[in-house]
Amino acid sequence: MPELPEVEMVRRQLEDKIINKKIIDILVKNFKSVENNSSFITELKGQKITSINRIGKYLFLSTDKTNLYIIAHLKMTGRMIYVSYKDDIQYGGGHALSKPQAKQPHKHTRIILAFADGSHLYFNDMRKFGYMKIVTKDEVDSQRASLGREPISDDYTYEYLEEVLKGRKTSVKAALLNQGDIAGLGNIYVDEACWRSKIRPDRSAEDLSLTEIKKLHKSTRSVLQDAITYGGTTFRDYVDTNGKHGNFTDKLAVFGRDEEECRRCGSIIEKIRVAGRGTHFCPDCQK
Repeated sequence: MPELPEVEMVRRQLEDKIINKKIIDILVKNFKSVENNSSFITELKGQKITSINRIGKYLFLSTDKTNLYIIAHLKMTGRMIYVSYKDDIQYGGGHALSKPQAKQPHKHTRIILAFADGSHLYFNDMRKFGYMKIVTKDEVDSQRASLGREPISDDYTYEYLEEVLKGRKTSVKAALLNQGDIAGLGNIYVDEACWRSKIRPDRSAEDLSLTEIKKLHKSTRSVLQDAITYGGTTFRDYVDTNGKHGNFTDKLAVFGRDEEECRRCGSIIEKIRVAGRGTHFCPDCQK
């Protein structure tokens, strides 16, 4: 599943392509992908996309109609593909379940937005878990309120992280994965942040010292910022909206590197299950 850095890349790159474009037609090929909303087409047709924002792993698209927004989530296999009217160049963001230049639409296309200039935005999703749904301002605010602070935001302080972890008997990893407290951290970047902090992900959250919490605060922030800089992490079939694979993969210290040498101390990386997830760590330099 794309995590915060990958979704942020989708947001930034689609922002350059669809802002201020008018939707003149919509085809919904699978209504599960619009939360079975029969008015999805009639409410959006004729509107312009005025902005694209993100919180955590959610994309929020504003329209020029008062109180009409779109929330999109790529889930496991979702992908957004923009096709230019000029040269038929395609730009995809999400999971490359078809070749970047494959003909659109195809069998996994669920939603098509046609713009006035002849360009199109395709929402493809093989497993049908992703969605685009129309919501009101109150629903957008409610969604935002349900999510915690993002590690890359200014209000994500070490004091905030200390409060989140205080008295928590769950593992450090489970605490960091709780989207209600910290938005946008997923399996990959939690493992990487713990490695940078020299903290085992299976330790009890309440046992961390203030010094360790400060290190974890710094690492959760830096690992996301670095991943955004490098265009996200590619596993299996993720690509950004320019059809390129994220190149943070080569920078990973532990995730996906079980049975390989630790980049810091040379010990062998181990993989266990923590919080129901495959979890990677160095048994020697993470304590």
